[in-house]
Amino acid sequence: MLMLLFMVFCASSTDVLANFFHIKLNYVLWFFRFAVIVVPILTGLITYKICQEMRNAEGIGKRKRANVVLRSDEGEYSTVVSAPRPGDGHEELEAVPVPTYIDQVPPELATGAGVRRVMR
Repeated sequence: MLMLLFMVFCASSTDVLANFFHIKLNYVLWFFRFAVIVVPILTGLITYKICQEMRNAEGIGKRKRANVVLRSDEGEYSTVVSAPRPGDGHEELEAVPVPTYIDQVPPELATGAGVRRVMR
């Protein structure tokens, strides 16, 4: 969608582009007639392929533990994995479906004294 809007935005300045690149206005118009359709489709396909590759990659999108570089008294460098940060052990919860019907009066209050249901 963004590429479609970007192409339409660029196509709105065909006369400026034709003057800047020293080409005929008709060539620029015909280019954008095809580009407005082809470029968003190609961009969508490329984005879809990248998303598929990211889905199949392991550990992508997760925070990595930092390596702390230490220097010894002799001048030797070594790395140590840092301590876990807050949120590193976070696990996603299972999704709970949204109810299709929500009662106006909670069931525990519906049986109590002084509560009436109004039917419309």
